[in-house]
Amino acid sequence: MSTPSAIVARPKKQIVYLFGAGASYNALPIYADFTTRLTDFWNFFIAEPTFKRSQIYVQTYQEILKYGTPDTYAAALTLRGETEKLNVLKTFLTLFFAYEQFDKKGLSRPPLNLVGSNKEQEERRLMEDRINNTLDNRYVSFLCTVCLHDDKEEVLFPENMHFLSWNYDSQFELAYSRVFNKTVPLQNLREEMGIASLTNDKKKFIRLNGSADFNVKSVDDSWFDLSIDSIQEWKNSLILVSSGKSKETLINFGFDVYERSFKDDSEEDIFIRKIRSEARNLISCADIIVVVGYSFPDFNRRIDKTMFELVRNDVKVYVQDKNPEQIIQKLDGLKRGLRNKAHPITNTDQFWIPYEFWE
Repeated sequence: MSTPSAIVARPKKQIVYLFGAGASYNALPIYADFTTRLTDFWNFFIAEPTFKRSQIYVQTYQEILKYGTPDTYAAALTLRGETEKLNVLKTFLTLFFAYEQFDKKGLSRPPLNLVGSNKEQEERRLMEDRINNTLDNRYVSFLCTVCLHDDKEEVLFPENMHFLSWNYDSQFELAYSRVFNKTVPLQNLREEMGIASLTNDKKKFIRLNGSADFNVKSVDDSWFDLSIDSIQEWKNSLILVSSGKSKETLINFGFDVYERSFKDDSEEDIFIRKIRSEARNLISCADIIVVVGYSFPDFNRRIDKTMFELVRNDVKVYVQDKNPEQIIQKLDGLKRGLRNKAHPITNTDQFWIPYEFWE
């Protein structure tokens, strides 16, 4: 009588997600509405008596409006070698993204202007909803779907799933905090989630542009945290940062670090080189790449190309966006023939989870 052969489990497909601004659309600004959202923040910012004395940010705000986006302004500062202004811009953006992700229901804000056609009024209502949202709930649904618990009741992310992001925001951390009822500071959450940082060597999540946050080593014990419940406490902490007590942020524009990283051996640049190398390694090993809300802008092209020129010939690419075809057209600029391996996903109600994940 023959012995039944053992069933050999097939290796899991390696899945890498690449997130852009559109992945946080339901809570945070994208290119089209960035100026409007920045002005909303600025009106709050200058209303505080202490902030009025922070004249250094007035020029930063005005220059962002003049250049159209903070990235373009940052690129100009980098080309001119104006490091101090670049650091001020990073601090200003960190304050802006903290404001965007903080509960603003208790803040006094001007009423919504509903003058115009029905379509224009509806667009303004939708904008107001997005301004009041601190978290894009697609992150919550995604974590609830893919995460598990082990025997010790510890949270497990799928071993075959990794995440790259060009976003500065803390949407993943805030979603994780909500799903698993965590009340610890974001720095602790990042350690637990496996987000690469200066203080840990984990590589489950890699932020290619850094984070809109401050280096805790350079901030007093009262440094601000998005987990603070009291609006006044948060304002006090914001004043502490904006008054110059700390300007060492964790934002690193891609082109900024690209220019410095081959000649600077600072702890920060060594770390950035390391995670960029790891990002290339993840992309090169991926069976499936899921691009969510990322348009491959020209100012990230150098780094995107160094990653995507390493993709395997049999890779499958899913592009999730309301207009995915425009993004797919750009893929051949990263590696010839890559757009032929792309599959458009136009439904953006939830983050796309490939069919292959369930196999």
